[in-house]
Amino acid sequence: MKIAILGGTGKFGKGLAARWLIRKHEVYIGSRRQEKAELAVKHVKEMLSRYGFYDLKLYPMLNKDAASRAEVIVLTIPYKGLDNIIDLIKDSVKGKVVVSPIVPLKFEDRKPLLISTLSTSVAEYIAHKLDSYIVSALHTIPASKLIELEEDIEGDVVVCGNEENAKKVVMKLVEDIPNLRALDGGSLRNSEIVEKLTYLIVEIGLRIKKPDLTLKFL
Repeated sequence: MKIAILGGTGKFGKGLAARWLIRKHEVYIGSRRQEKAELAVKHVKEMLSRYGFYDLKLYPMLNKDAASRAEVIVLTIPYKGLDNIIDLIKDSVKGKVVVSPIVPLKFEDRKPLLISTLSTSVAEYIAHKLDSYIVSALHTIPASKLIELEEDIEGDVVVCGNEENAKKVVMKLVEDIPNLRALDGGSLRNSEIVEKLTYLIVEIGLRIKKPDLTLKFL
């Protein structure tokens, strides 16, 4: 699978890239700046080489170019940059699967705050703007665990979407990461619940001094 991770130069994006490269996917790390994407690719390659993984199909690109080449596009960008990225890629992602793990969240005085001004979920907003198959997923996976390859990330990932085949593609990608279980969360309208639940998980994690909490349905 050819996967573009837009805004993928942080821990979350690089962690996803590394985990999917291990499963032999082709990954494009996208950024607004080519040199930043190149640094991220260098970091991921160095990280994977320590575990014996070489000859990786990993490429640095500008966000628009990455979106054009990929079959699946993952938006690992801050909520505040959403409209800019939508305008940039809208002609490049028609008919493709676009994954939103975006939560409208920011930190103020070390406290999480929901900052959405939307009347719907972020994922539904994206669906109104793009002629693509929008799937929401991966909200509740901590970047700090994702980037540490020796760390087992045990948890459930709720996957929401209106198109069943697109949802199945994303659920398979989720389960390509060891110890993660993908759960069908129904239609895209349920994304708002998952986005707000992610905020709650972050809030609880900070209060009990366990910032890497994940979600598990028993």
